[in-house]
Amino acid sequence: MTTGADELGEDNTMQTVLIVCVILATAAVLAGTVYFVLAMIEIRKATKEIGSFAKNINMLAPLFNLVLLGGGMLTSITNKIKDILFKKTKGGKSK
Repeated sequence: MTTGADELGEDNTMQTVLIVCVILATAAVLAGTVYFVLAMIEIRKATKEIGSFAKNINMLAPLFNLVLLGGGMLTSITNKIKDILFKKTKGGKSK
């Protein structure tokens, strides 16, 4: 048989366990919130950096186009020179 003191002890133990669980759950939610805020701050910084990088790329786009088009012109000029120097006949053999 259980006495009233035993039932009272079990009730206090359950309350203690419940209080510990509530405290741990609250701490976990708080830590998650802090982590989320810190992550959002870092994402905001990263997007600013990406924005400035994109602006720089847009400013340099004409230079990139000149380099790429210039490379194409250089290739076409060298191909024309090669064709002139090494004229091929219809059979595919050079003269």
